[in-house]
Amino acid sequence: MIKKIEKLKQMTLDKGADFGDCISYFLDMTEDRQFLAEGERLSSDPEFYRAILQPVAEFFHAEIDADSFFLIKVKPHDLVHGTVRLSNHQLVMFYYFEDIKSGIAGSGKLGEESHFFRITIKSTIVNPSRALH
Repeated sequence: MIKKIEKLKQMTLDKGADFGDCISYFLDMTEDRQFLAEGERLSSDPEFYRAILQPVAEFFHAEIDADSFFLIKVKPHDLVHGTVRLSNHQLVMFYYFEDIKSGIAGSGKLGEESHFFRITIKSTIVNPSRALH
């Protein structure tokens, strides 16, 4: 399983990646019993995931229904995956690696084109000793 997780991370970070391929690879992993056994329902406030998925909602001219989040944390792999419904009734599925601060989201309506997005967070580290000067 570790090799599959590492491959998915590489695919997720690859600037030339086909995001649909990333989602397909992830979905294939969810059929693995070991992977499923490692996941636990995440019941904490989904505000972080709402923030990183906001651009996806904006693409569809919709709002995120925060009460509809279904999140699973796979602790051994620093991975959270799940779904959320938008105000236009579209379902967005995603996975996000906390250690690399990146993931992929996808959504589409039946009979219409699917759309995929890389979701990422960039952080800035401030050196406190320099900040004081």
